[in-house]
Amino acid sequence: QGSWTDTGGAGTIDVTGKAHRGRAQDVWLFMQLVIPKDVRDWLQAGLVRGRGDNCDVVLKGDLNDFPWQSEATRGKGTFYIKTDVSGVALDYVPSHRRDAEGHFERGSSWPLLTDISGTLTFRGMEMTVEANSADTQGAHVTRAWAQIPSLIDSNARLLVDGEVETTALSNGVAYLAKSPVGAILGNAFAKTKANGDIGLNLKLDIPLLHAEDTRVQG
Repeated sequence: QGSWTDTGGAGTIDVTGKAHRGRAQDVWLFMQLVIPKDVRDWLQAGLVRGRGDNCDVVLKGDLNDFPWQSEATRGKGTFYIKTDVSGVALDYVPSHRRDAEGHFERGSSWPLLTDISGTLTFRGMEMTVEANSADTQGAHVTRAWAQIPSLIDSNARLLVDGEVETTALSNGVAYLAKSPVGAILGNAFAKTKANGDIGLNLKLDIPLLHAEDTRVQG
């Protein structure tokens, strides 16, 4: 439901609606003219797959000022999307390299976060994924949160915070070995054999345009 009014240029829109189904890997297509190319490239490479259902959409304001983030236009428009997601895979530090068939190489830096179930929200230029379950490198994630506070920031960052339930120690070691942490520690985990259980809590602060400066806490 909504309306569009000819107020000059792109006009003024007032739309509130619901979409029943979408694909996570198509999100970047809807950001073509809004966000910097490097951030759009991250959305294309980082959101690997997944399904969205029961999507709420609100778009209100003068479209000439979209996305209403400048000092003069902030608060004068609304861009809001929230959808339930399932089966989402997130490559949060994608290499952007492609294979011979043109497909992205996946999980070449950090292990993929897969089978995400939860919500994906765009509130203005903030993107947030909240997961109540996911998997990574054989371990089950009981809670995960990932956010890009500003998609149009020239220094856009991805913040990740996740908790892995008690899992086999070998899975935790495998995760660390496949991540950049393994290289930082001189690949000390490469041939490690481990027994027992472990719980993991990991926080990442990833500059999208220079991921080599990623900060790790956990």
